[in-house]
Amino acid sequence: MLSFQNRIDLCLRAVRFCTVLFLVVNAPLLIADEAPPLLEGGEAVSVSAGSVVWEWRRMAADAALGAGFSSQAERLYLQILEAEDVSKERKAAIHVNLAISLIQQGRYRAAQERLASEDAAVHDRGRHLLFQTLALYGANRESDAAVLKASFERIDLDTLQRSDRSWYFLLQGLLEDAMGSTEGARNAFNRARESAQTDTQLATIESLLLRESILDGTADEATAADLEQRLAAMRGDRASFPFAKQYAITLHQLDRTAEAVAVLDRQLSGALAYGSREREQLLLLKSLILGVETSSGRATLRELIRSGTNRESLTVALQLLTMQDSGQEAETGELRGFLSELISRTEPHPLLGEIYYLRAQLALARGDISSAEADAGVLLQEFPGLVGIANVYRLLAFAALQRNPPQFRTAADFLIQLRENTSDNHERRQLNILIGDCYFLNGDFRNAADFYASARQDIFEQNAEEARIFLRLITAKIRSGDIDEASRLIDEVDFRTSTEPENRWVAEWNLVRELSAQNRFEDAHARVRGLLVSSERREVSERLIFRLRWLEAWLALQTADFARLNDRITDLFEEVVSSVDLSLSDEERSLLIVETMLLHGEVLLRSGQGDLGLRRLSRLREDFSGTPAALRSYLVEANFHSSRGEFTLAQERLNELSELSAPNPFAAQALFESALLAKQIGPDAFRGAVQQLNALVENHPNTHLVFPARLLQGDLLRSLNDFGGARSVYENIISRFPEHPQRYLAELGRADCMLALARADGGQLENVIGDLERIFELPGLPIDLQIEAGYKWGFAAERREFLSQAEEIQMLIVARFLLDRSNSELAALGPNGRYWIARSVLDLGMLLEQRGRYTEARRAYQHIAQFGLPGQRLAQSRKDALLFSDDSSL
Repeated sequence: MLSFQNRIDLCLRAVRFCTVLFLVVNAPLLIADEAPPLLEGGEAVSVSAGSVVWEWRRMAADAALGAGFSSQAERLYLQILEAEDVSKERKAAIHVNLAISLIQQGRYRAAQERLASEDAAVHDRGRHLLFQTLALYGANRESDAAVLKASFERIDLDTLQRSDRSWYFLLQGLLEDAMGSTEGARNAFNRARESAQTDTQLATIESLLLRESILDGTADEATAADLEQRLAAMRGDRASFPFAKQYAITLHQLDRTAEAVAVLDRQLSGALAYGSREREQLLLLKSLILGVETSSGRATLRELIRSGTNRESLTVALQLLTMQDSGQEAETGELRGFLSELISRTEPHPLLGEIYYLRAQLALARGDISSAEADAGVLLQEFPGLVGIANVYRLLAFAALQRNPPQFRTAADFLIQLRENTSDNHERRQLNILIGDCYFLNGDFRNAADFYASARQDIFEQNAEEARIFLRLITAKIRSGDIDEASRLIDEVDFRTSTEPENRWVAEWNLVRELSAQNRFEDAHARVRGLLVSSERREVSERLIFRLRWLEAWLALQTADFARLNDRITDLFEEVVSSVDLSLSDEERSLLIVETMLLHGEVLLRSGQGDLGLRRLSRLREDFSGTPAALRSYLVEANFHSSRGEFTLAQERLNELSELSAPNPFAAQALFESALLAKQIGPDAFRGAVQQLNALVENHPNTHLVFPARLLQGDLLRSLNDFGGARSVYENIISRFPEHPQRYLAELGRADCMLALARADGGQLENVIGDLERIFELPGLPIDLQIEAGYKWGFAAERREFLSQAEEIQMLIVARFLLDRSNSELAALGPNGRYWIARSVLDLGMLLEQRGRYTEARRAYQHIAQFGLPGQRLAQSRKDALLFSDDSSL
């Protein structure tokens, strides 16, 4: 029978062996075997949190514009235009909306300058012409009305968005008035009011007409005197209202503003029998004469809003007040305080729903997400019938995206509700794209693909937007793992009449990347070869052709298809070097050159031309020192030497790489791989490997390799019988990585060290027993490691001479993981699990022997052969030794 000390030594050797096995099997592969940069680049579609927030900034700006926050909308549009990678088409639409925000503020000259920019005139000519003509009229009322009318007549009303038709009729009325057609102007202005899509847009039209009324016309002193006499003759009569209004306007036009305000104050003094509607009209006029941008003008508007009763006047006043919000804290705080005052009134304000919405918009603009969501929640609960309630869902979705981290799923839910409240097909399509983006960023690629597919179905003609959706759809299908469906979608598109051929190639690129990631190299290789012989090849850029030719060669290497591969790589290299194609930037050309050289070197190494391959890699390092490809060439060469058993040479290359000066993104990997090779070289290399791992942790504290490096360091220290040092390393891991999914490896390693250090110390052994029991019961522990922890738990109990407990534990292990398992479950056990279950069976047999239960011991040893476990010769010898023993001594 093995002595107890011999069994301890055997156990410790097994501990070291199994930890090394785990690390070697689970350690990252050499970077030389990872996908190189050329394969990583060129994703079909970029869906990022930044791109979604950019889109939502645009929608938030549109919402601010629609709500009357003209100054806020202006600021948002300017921020959007500063973003990079904005298409000319989208930038043009933003320029027009920015001009509208300026027109709403009465800043016609600034709008005119914005629309005159080159970027503003590349898309939707009719819309651009509409607001350009309106801005020109407002900036220079002395312009030739006939010329402006000719420009206006070039605008096709049927091509305008519904929200722009009110502006169309407003411009028509202004031009009719300028040409002296009072009746024509009146009819056009009425149509402008009727075409307004929302109360806010109607208020915008009314406010602009009010402004025009105080700017339009020619005033003289005789007219002023006549109006003064008429007003005096009708003093106290309600019919004096139009004369009072016109008299104040005339005085203002004569630069007698103080007198104009005095006239209006007298009319508002309360002595006259005006009704609420007339009083509100006079207050609006007073605010415009004072200037709504002035503190006195805003005070007049607040007076009207507090005391008014007519929704039309109140809506105009509220919009005039909000459109002057400059974003300065003082003014924004003043407006926010006023809105809160209105909300807190005992008697509900006629515009209470609109006021809640405006306050929510202000809160969102200043980043107070919780307050914005609270006001939006009130709107949904108490004002479900509010006109424009859909904008509340838009606000809530944007608020969810503004949170840190963004709540993409919540945003998607609100967007879906917004879509259900939207009838416009174009907007529904944009919402489907945004919903898809939110699901995409939330990692729900299946739902993302469904919404992209819905958006794509709504497009009936080939354009840039259809291509954008198609690429998003393919990417989502690929990310969801539905490779075959992505292939089908690509194959069924007629790229001659639909999506641009280059889009197909980009989509194929993504598909091939995913096939490669799934090790389906033969399928990927077949698709790339098919593309390269396709008749559409001439319709795409040489840049993409070069990348695909490189990819074909890389895939041929993965499938060991070396036929003419050397020739193809040589041809590719020479063509890239000599190419004059303008679509290939200097940076891309350099990347292709170095990656092709690296690929060529690897092909030579793996096809039996080692000396040529090593010279090629050396040339790469000489000519392109410091490039990622040159750095990775050390890894390729180390992998080559390691595959031939030349571990010392492999380690030398890795050490050279780790010592290169920064920037060197592969230094940590080189240190880790070099330390791993120390296990192959032998114990003399262990101490150096420990020092290398220390350097890795100290010099690269943020790399993902810190955790496996510390584990390997602990294993090496145990191999050097430095159990105290190893224990310190494991405790450091447990402290630094409390949430790491493989933390149990450090805990098991620490328990092994405690077991070795405890020797015969009863107290320490009992601590080890408790630790191993806890590890054994950890949820989600891989079965092989659970068996290992269970065996060691029983072993520690036996060493503490808790023999009954040790027997119970080993019996539990054997029953749970051997006797109660199906054949398929047993077959799924790895080498580590099979080794430790065999140890449990042997220990159980020995424990039974010690207690004189020989029949049960023989039965236990029989399990080794029955289940094909390791240690069959030892088990058979123990069983044979008990052949003539019986249980009679019990």
